[in-house]
Amino acid sequence: MSACRITQQPKPGQMPSVVPEPAIDLTQLGRLAQHDPGIMQELLRLFDLESGILLARIWREAPRTAAARAHTLAVSARAIGAWKMAEAATEFERLATQCGPVALGSAVRELARAATQTQTEIQRLISQSAERALARECMIPKTRYRFSERTMHGHEAKT
Repeated sequence: MSACRITQQPKPGQMPSVVPEPAIDLTQLGRLAQHDPGIMQELLRLFDLESGILLARIWREAPRTAAARAHTLAVSARAIGAWKMAEAATEFERLATQCGPVALGSAVRELARAATQTQTEIQRLISQSAERALARECMIPKTRYRFSERTMHGHEAKT
């Protein structure tokens, strides 16, 4: 799976314009969160926490036990749309459950690379979400009512 996609067909003699594919599929995340930004942010935080715990255990456990953790990681990654991480975790699981001696070096490197990209993207998305929420809060005009200027009947008092 490519980490970039071509955004425009190049003219003769030009290089194609490429953009890195995001580590999180926001369409999938939105579906899971019913397009609620607060739920999306919470799901990202939970996945970031869960993936950190699972990865720490994967790195230090025996291959068969690590494979079970990689399976859990792959399922969670698919749920939020972290396709590259899910693919890397699934490949790690496949290799770790093979009979006989297992060489997991390349699978470990690929899983680490996908995890780093995903965790970086999560931090960026959470940060952007927090900035947008703060900007919205600052843009909302504050209505101030001073009850001392109104009577009990809702008429403005003469001052």
